[in-house]
Formats: sequence, C-alpha cells, structure tokens
Amino acid sequence: MGIYRPLRAALFIYECLRLMVLMWVFSFLKPGGGAGIFPWPVYAVPNALFPLMTLFLWRQFSRYAAYISLYVSGKCIALASVIGFCVFSWHNISAALYLRNTGAFMVLGSLLFLLMGDLFSTTGGLALAGKSRKSAAAGVPAALPAESSGENGGK
Repeated sequence: MGIYRPLRAALFIYECLRLMVLMWVFSFLKPGGGAGIFPWPVYAVPNALFPLMTLFLWRQFSRYAAYISLYVSGKCIALASVIGFCVFSWHNISAALYLRNTGAFMVLGSLLFLLMGDLFSTTGGLALAGKSRKSAAAGVPAALPAESSGENGGK
C-alpha cells in the first residue's frame, strides 16, 4: 500500500506540469503573432480539472476513489487528442523542423512530454483503479483513515 501514495503525489505533480506546458504551447502557437493570447487559454483551462482530481485522490483516496474511472477516461481522451494533433499537424511540424526552427523543437519536445506523461498517468490511474477494486472486493477501505485524512504527515 506504500507505493500508491507516492504514485498519487507523482500524478499530481505531473498534472500541474502538464497544465503549465499546455498553457505554454497554446501561447507559443498563437496565430498571427498578436500580443494577446486570450482565446487560447480557454482551450487549456478545462485541463485544470486533472490536477484537482489528482490532488483529491492524493489527499483522500478512499473518499474520491469512485472518480478514478472519470480520471482515466479523461486521460484517454487527452492522449487521443495529443496523438490526433500530432497526426494532423505533422506536416507543419516537420516543415518547421526542416527549417531548424527552434520553436518547433520546443513544441515537439513538449508534445513528447505530454505523450509520455499521459501514458504514465493513464497507467497510474489504471493501477489506482485496480487497487480500489481489490480493496472493495476485500471489503476493506481503499486507504487507512490516517492516510486519507492527511494526518501523521502522510505516513
């Protein structure tokens, strides 16, 4: 049971980094080079739910374990959308890479970070779902009360 708490913490940290990378990519890819980026964060803001979900799962797993399937479903959709973006934008990305555009290398690195991280978080979510199912089948709570309430420093 000790490995699941650091896993939940790692998922939370990744989701926070993921949101920052998404905001950076959207601001970098703003069309027309305009000074304002207002409409583009609107596409990234719904992704703020992922850090919130992982924060709740990290702090009170037994209380929020029922939402793991929602988290995994959202991560599958996010993974499919990043893969779709890469497929449909590959011509533009490869042309920018051919011109040795530094920004294109940064965007490509960001997309690889998102792909690998989303694979990690989907796998971690599935592991947490399996833990939740095993605990429910055994009739034991998914986490000890001290762990779920955050007492004892999370030990």
